[in-house]
Amino acid sequence: MKLVEINDVRAGQVLERNCCIFVIEERTGAHNFAVTLYCHNHKPVPNDAYEASATRERNIAAFDDCKIIGKIGITHRIEGNRLVEIPRFVGFQTDDVVKFKWDPRLYVINREIDFGIKETHPNNSCFEATNDLYGSRQLVDFELKRVGILGVTHEFVNDKEA
Repeated sequence: MKLVEINDVRAGQVLERNCCIFVIEERTGAHNFAVTLYCHNHKPVPNDAYEASATRERNIAAFDDCKIIGKIGITHRIEGNRLVEIPRFVGFQTDDVVKFKWDPRLYVINREIDFGIKETHPNNSCFEATNDLYGSRQLVDFELKRVGILGVTHEFVNDKEA
């Protein structure tokens, strides 16, 4: 299995372009998707959310300059006609895709981090929490950088598909 970045358009994705948020609702044709456009309602917290403004069909090419920022059920949820972000912890958490500053490979955290991490998967794709590798949370935070979330921006694929 190989960890790769998701670059194609899929149902459930939350995409952003120029402060506009698109949620991919469903595939309507070979190259078309039904999308809902959400615009920020500029209300103070806790009502700070994006409200649905239009649903339309779009061609895949229309999403070329969009950035994947989430997925329904993982990072965002829909409440009525509003798109609400599910809060994430500041630190690292399960399913975060991370990389060390000194290592170009990507890794997935498979448990909550307490003080440190160690490699536990044969192909170095997953980490497990430990107290004895570094012994310092500050060193782990300094050495690691979050680059995505498994299932949102990255996925595992068969080596033959990669």
